[in-house]
Amino acid sequence: MIDLFNCAPFGIENEPKPGCLRIVMPSYTGVPTEKCSELIMALQAQGCSITKIVHSSNIEHARTRALAAAMQDACASEFLLLDDDIFVDPDIIARLRAFNRPFVAVLGSTKWPPYSITIKPEPGAETVDGLLRVRAGALQCALVRRECLEKAWHAYPERRCRLGQVPMLALFDSPILDGELYSEDMAFCLRLRDIGYPMEVMTDADVQHGSVRVNMARGTVERLSDLAGIP
Repeated sequence: MIDLFNCAPFGIENEPKPGCLRIVMPSYTGVPTEKCSELIMALQAQGCSITKIVHSSNIEHARTRALAAAMQDACASEFLLLDDDIFVDPDIIARLRAFNRPFVAVLGSTKWPPYSITIKPEPGAETVDGLLRVRAGALQCALVRRECLEKAWHAYPERRCRLGQVPMLALFDSPILDGELYSEDMAFCLRLRDIGYPMEVMTDADVQHGSVRVNMARGTVERLSDLAGIP
């Protein structure tokens, strides 16, 4: 049995290679949308690998399992957390990576009215070089570097667990903080923030999330069928 308190982070000795990206996808249906599949194929053509976990009802467990499985790739130095109904231009992913920041993201929206961008602003934060620091945001499309996750392994020993022989770190749950219910991705962001890795959001990205498109630069959230004149 694995000793979770004495093993290396996520149970392996790492040999990360700069610029080695692995896509981490908790899949809702097992079949990504057509647009998301286009994005995945474009990234795979650039040499990126993918870890996909299909879940039935518990997205918290799916995110935990997908990330833990991805961390078994000892060479990966960057992890792209990607929902299976997201599409952004591959150039947006290239820009996220080029920022060379520990934890950066573009944001989609909720898929049902009222459409909104899920974000917890950082008080007093301003946009610098196209990035806005936030307390927490949704993880539909976020880039997190291995250093963040390995530091979290040491910072949160009480959240270490395993599935079979695969060590995991349960950073995703739905906690109640100050009387407010947080989603599993918000909890993840707050835990990274508390160990020195706040989320930074690209402010000019155009994101398609399911049937909704978000433009952070314009501050708009639009249903695609509305744009096409479809009832």
